[in-house]
Amino acid sequence: VRGAFSAHREKLCVGVRWELWGVDELAEIAACLGGDALADLLQLLADDYGAWSAGLPDLLLWRAPEKGARQARLCEVKSPNDSLSAQQRAWCAALRSAGCDVEMAQVLPPPKRPA
Repeated sequence: VRGAFSAHREKLCVGVRWELWGVDELAEIAACLGGDALADLLQLLADDYGAWSAGLPDLLLWRAPEKGARQARLCEVKSPNDSLSAQQRAWCAALRSAGCDVEMAQVLPPPKRPA
């Protein structure tokens, strides 16, 4: 990750916004996802970016403790009246197939207060 980042940083690349993350964060995220999972997901984008460039989960949560297992979880957030699109279902299936932890979070409306 570090080598590719320094070799390609600032080069025009579809879908990449270099200013969002630093190399340390990207290396940590890659380690938490795992090399095999990351390779599988990037292969999908490389094979057909047009089809796979939309529908990724809303959140990527990661934990990289100094000791213990690194963890990553992807989460799709939905409102009470929303459901997964076909593309979001495809991403969730691909992510799970690659060994990623994926879940959907349903946002609940606030409870009604008595008048």
